[in-house]
Amino acid sequence: MAARFDLGSLDTIKASNEGAEIELKHPMTNEPLAVFVKVRGKDSDAFREFQRHKFNDYLRAEALAKARGKQPQVKSAEDYEDDMLTLLVACTIGWREMVYNGAELPFNAENVRKVYKERPWVRDQVNDAVGDLGNFMTR
Repeated sequence: MAARFDLGSLDTIKASNEGAEIELKHPMTNEPLAVFVKVRGKDSDAFREFQRHKFNDYLRAEALAKARGKQPQVKSAEDYEDDMLTLLVACTIGWREMVYNGAELPFNAENVRKVYKERPWVRDQVNDAVGDLGNFMTR
């Protein structure tokens, strides 16, 4: 009989909370850029807490609108984009070798938001990394 796999050996929450460092790649050539961003994964406490918070906000707004006999306010595409940006900022826990417009850019939430907003290709790579549990798990 083959050995049974122990599901307890795959703790995606712990691994996602610890984070993983990704190297950014040139958006056209896919060449590594020697710029590194450390992120938490989609199973992290930060990611799941953000999702719960946003869903609870939606439920409260819906209940309040219903109590007033109105329809809940529809969120705009800009609202969803800002929510995604805020989530990615919350999941970003560090970076190194980050040079932006000719200067070393210190790591803080304001600078993370700036880079992700002004350079969507960076945001997209980070978003992909956060969603890929393979970045956080060892075999």
